[in-house]
Amino acid sequence: MIFIGGTAGTIAHLAFPEIPLALAVGCMLAAVPGSYLRAPISMVLIAATALYLDAETVAPVAIAVVTAYLLVAAVRYVVSNRRDAQVDMQAAGTASA
Repeated sequence: MIFIGGTAGTIAHLAFPEIPLALAVGCMLAAVPGSYLRAPISMVLIAATALYLDAETVAPVAIAVVTAYLLVAAVRYVVSNRRDAQVDMQAAGTASA
């Protein structure tokens, strides 16, 4: 997933050349795997040390990782609630029959 994030960062830089390459790759390199792993801060540290990012660049990377992590966590929550509601509706339908 780190490779996919780095590639997505390169594509983002090519699509929007005003975004610096190091920033695009750093944000995507950390945000893509950080969105589904339970350790978003670790992904920030891995990206910062692997790409030798300075303090100005680490802040957007951290924001990208936290945003991706919270978005995926919210989607997981909604999906699990819908699944639970469907199971409850099916159980109520079989109990009344």
